[in-house]
Amino acid sequence: MPGGDAGDGTAPPERRAALGNADAARVGTVSGVDYLTLVVHVHENCERGDVRAATAAARTVVEGMGDRVDGYGLSWTLAVPTAWPADRATLRREWQSVVDSRGGDAVHLFLVNAPGDYGNGYGHRIERVGDGDGATVANVGAARYWDGPAVARNIVVHETLHAFDADHRDGTVAYEKGDDGPAYADVSPMATAYVRYAGPECGRGVRACADTTWPGTGRLPEAFSGGTPNGEPAAGVRGHTDRVADAAWGSVRTWLDGVR
Repeated sequence: MPGGDAGDGTAPPERRAALGNADAARVGTVSGVDYLTLVVHVHENCERGDVRAATAAARTVVEGMGDRVDGYGLSWTLAVPTAWPADRATLRREWQSVVDSRGGDAVHLFLVNAPGDYGNGYGHRIERVGDGDGATVANVGAARYWDGPAVARNIVVHETLHAFDADHRDGTVAYEKGDDGPAYADVSPMATAYVRYAGPECGRGVRACADTTWPGTGRLPEAFSGGTPNGEPAAGVRGHTDRVADAAWGSVRTWLDGVR
């Protein structure tokens, strides 16, 4: 793995396209392991902090895939920042013209820095990896602006795993007692933006009773994979963790076994 260039965004453009895992060009089956590539496409409006959050998230996904999903490997590469269309409808329609297709061996992650873009929200899946490449969007700039780097990293992991068919219910959340009452804690990536709680401020437009400033608009799970009910009375949320839940890796494995 190269040094700090991928994290701080200061490498010259001709080098940025090659940053990431040194094996990023390796695809196909090698020694019984089916390899894929995560290609991180950086919009030219993204900032250094966005790239840093995405780099940390990519490493989390790559390491988790290797450790937790038998028979599959993932490498990642950071593309040179470009001005691809960031509008949700346009990108969904035209994303394949933006990328170099890898014949179903890649997931293309489009990074956006748009704190006021309610169309993209924090992100969304365009296509699952399958017969062709997968594609997903992470508005890392919005997550970082509204909720900080921990949520930004989780959102990137969250949207990437959506391309492998992981779902919101695959997340984990702790429900703990505290001095000011029970609270949610340790929100994992697939649960991020989908935790709801019945706090005293609910219905008054404050944080929308969610773990993030922008609550997710997808399917809301009644309970997460660890058995924690969603929507309990709580004083709030006490932080996020980038540890991907076992259930999410299980969904990734099931999906890949069905399409590879």
